[in-house]
Amino acid sequence: MVYLVCQEWYNTKDNHAGIKHLCNELQRRYPDNYKSIVIPEYDNGKCHNKILKKFWRLNAYIRHRLYIHKIVLAFKKMLKPGDKVLLTEYLWKANTQLPIADAIKRSGMPVKVYAMAHLVPSIYDKKFSDSKLKKWIDAVDGVMTLGHSLSDYLVNRGVEKEKVFTTFHYVDLDYYHVLAPKDDVVTVIAMGNMMRNVTLLQSIVKQNSAVHFIICQGANDLSQFFEGLKNVELLPYITEAELRDYMNKASISLNVMVDTIGSNVIVTSMAMGLAMICSDVGSIRDYCDEKNTVFCDNHDENSWTDAIKTLSGDISRLKDMQKESLLKSRHFSFENFHCKLQQIMN
Repeated sequence: MVYLVCQEWYNTKDNHAGIKHLCNELQRRYPDNYKSIVIPEYDNGKCHNKILKKFWRLNAYIRHRLYIHKIVLAFKKMLKPGDKVLLTEYLWKANTQLPIADAIKRSGMPVKVYAMAHLVPSIYDKKFSDSKLKKWIDAVDGVMTLGHSLSDYLVNRGVEKEKVFTTFHYVDLDYYHVLAPKDDVVTVIAMGNMMRNVTLLQSIVKQNSAVHFIICQGANDLSQFFEGLKNVELLPYITEAELRDYMNKASISLNVMVDTIGSNVIVTSMAMGLAMICSDVGSIRDYCDEKNTVFCDNHDENSWTDAIKTLSGDISRLKDMQKESLLKSRHFSFENFHCKLQQIMN
């Protein structure tokens, strides 16, 4: 049995693109192979009083650690020789899963513990010294990433190559699929907030005034960047179903990124049949190639305008790239992720 330990996040807890959904779906589809264990999120971000927020966060921290202790006690009773544990939110201090790995290692239980890391290298540079990174890595038998660039980074930081495994970000193809034929009128959608280059995105929008852009702000207010621009539709935080509808209406997924490992924005865009225009950074080529994507240089604003004009002016090529995205998205299914996990763990 593989025990999948995941963290619930209040803003994405019910969507079809998060790690929690992955764990629950693997359990549902392969009940003889997986058991999903969800850690609640106790800090839901709803306390805005500056004085009370410190106590709120302290309370959330204590409750989280108690829940981790509860999991450790349960593992000591139910883990059997040959079982495996996958900690899916590893190398993250705020909602740490390190105590679980430490407890299993100290107990001498004959089980292997794997961890999943899925943030970009620059974050780990800021959060983890070499000694701290070694401490976390030494507590597990293997580390899985969602892209080769993070795997290479970990090896360059001193992690044994044999201990690092590259997987991929899944997509729920039952939920994310084309709902209706797309119009020939080109619409560009930009989603995702992590590692997004908003300044460059602003320049791209300004240079392409004839193209309609849908920009998802999430919890951020980006109105100052696009004030006065008539070709922009700024969306506040919307539900996953609403976002899917907007994706279905769009033609192109625009991904102006500082870095990326494995992104739900990338794989869901492909599953929704969008042609891709992406920064050529990080692990993006683990997911896309020239058949469905125009890769652009973050240091060359004109490359982005050229890409948009090329696809806007050649509907036949645009539709071919959209079809290629659909085909590629099938590689990131639950079934293939299950097979990859079994390959790594066995």
